[in-house]
Amino acid sequence: MRAEARGPKAFESRLDDELVQLGDDLKELDQRAREQGNSDAMDLVALARIAAGRAERASAMGRPRVALQAVLAAQRFLANAETMLSKSSSQDLDRNEVAQKLESLDASVQEVSQTVSASGNEVAQELLRQVTEIRDSAREAYSRGRLRVANESVAVAMEMLRTVVKINTSENKP
Repeated sequence: MRAEARGPKAFESRLDDELVQLGDDLKELDQRAREQGNSDAMDLVALARIAAGRAERASAMGRPRVALQAVLAAQRFLANAETMLSKSSSQDLDRNEVAQKLESLDASVQEVSQTVSASGNEVAQELLRQVTEIRDSAREAYSRGRLRVANESVAVAMEMLRTVVKINTSENKP
C-alpha cells in the first residue's frame, strides 16, 4: 500500500526532473543550431520548445500523463535536431514522399478523431489536440519548403497518435 501512495509523487518528481533537463537541452541545442546556422535544426528546437510549454502547462494543471507525452514529443524533436547538427551532409527528401506522409497523417488523425470523440476520453482528446497542432506545424514547414522539418514533425505526430490510440483503447475497455 505504501508504495502506491508514493507512486504518483515519485512520478511527479520524475516529471519535474524531466522538465528541468528538457529546459537545459533546449538551451544547449538552440545555441548549437544558431552557431551552425542550421535553420532546420532551429525549427525543430522551436517545435520542441512549444511541446515543452505544453508539458509545463499540463503539469501545472495536474495532468501528468499529458505532460509526459508532451515531454516525449519535445525530446524527439530535440533528438532529431541533434542528429541534423551532427551530420555533415544534408539528406535530400522527396517532396512527394513528404506530401504522402502528410496525407497519411491527415487520414489517421481523422479516423482516430472520430473514435476518441465518441469515447469521451479527456486524456486522449488532449493528446489528439497536440497531434493536430504538430500536424499543422508539419504542414506549415512543408509549405515553406522545409521538408526535413515537415518529415520529422510527421514522424513525431504519428508516434503520438499511436499513443492516443493505446490510451483510448486501454481506458475504454469494459
